[in-house]
Amino acid sequence: MSAVLARSRIDGLDDVAIEDAANIAFHFNLMNRLADAFDFDLPGQGKVELLAQMLNRAKSIASKKRPSPSWKQAADGRVRPIEIALVHEALLGTVGASSLDLRCAVEAFTARLRGGVRPNLPVPEDLVPYLEKLSLHAYRITDEEVESLFALGYSKDAIFELTLAGAWGASIAALEHLYAELYTDQRVAA
Repeated sequence: MSAVLARSRIDGLDDVAIEDAANIAFHFNLMNRLADAFDFDLPGQGKVELLAQMLNRAKSIASKKRPSPSWKQAADGRVRPIEIALVHEALLGTVGASSLDLRCAVEAFTARLRGGVRPNLPVPEDLVPYLEKLSLHAYRITDEEVESLFALGYSKDAIFELTLAGAWGASIAALEHLYAELYTDQRVAA
């Protein structure tokens, strides 16, 4: 068991609280990378109020009975929260502007940069600097770097999909490690 997981249990957190914290961290990691890559503007007061309403709705949905188990072992053998597993499958299994193979390679590349276990799939060299920055230092991405992807022939939709796949891979690696630790013994029985 990792030191973080052991310390969380010493501090009185049960598996549900640990899952919640990990899910929140995953979503913040993902959204921060997307916001940094696409230079999202800060929302105005009306948007802040709408987001607050959405968070309150999410809170009411989250307070309902959790599925049991709350995780799913995917075809790749990794354990993920059910809702994240469904999005993961859609992100890497749905036809889009970029090829499925390229999206899978991008997700694998950025996940490996963050310590995830993934196959070493080929990523075009022209994407490597952007993906490295997206994974490790997303706040440093400039508009010019995103614009340069257009010059390389990537469409707006392809850039969005590849950025999402890259942000996803970089963000999900830690979550997968935690879930593997939490549910390794139960995974075999499930």
